[in-house]
Amino acid sequence: MRKLHLIIILTSFITVLISLGYGITIQNAGDNFLTAHLNSDDGFNYSLPEEIPTLSFKAAMITLFFLIPGLILQLYIFKKTNFKQIKKLSIGAFLCFGIILLFDFLTLLAPHDYNFKHFGMIWVLLSLSTIFINGVSIFARK
Repeated sequence: MRKLHLIIILTSFITVLISLGYGITIQNAGDNFLTAHLNSDDGFNYSLPEEIPTLSFKAAMITLFFLIPGLILQLYIFKKTNFKQIKKLSIGAFLCFGIILLFDFLTLLAPHDYNFKHFGMIWVLLSLSTIFINGVSIFARK
């Protein structure tokens, strides 16, 4: 089971990195109009504010490939473990994955309304929660 916890930690960490990367890109795209002339002189290219829904959609689509395996592994751990502490922790991680997936699907359906500039920290904070929960589960004893 420890290997499964480590795999979930890895997928959650990748989700955090993707979310932060796209969040920074979207934040820079939203603030680009203030420094566009300076950035063009220095050779920096940022995304345009019109590209924010596209970037949000891409971020939601990419993180979906890491969230679904993490959710499935978490459900597998919940079903197979005999320890009550790990079962309780798995329920918490399962809820975190569920909330992230809810916002992921909302972003896929309406990227204008649920963009990463306003909702991206949900991915980051709840993924960090799943990392913490699975880290604790590795060291939990009977």
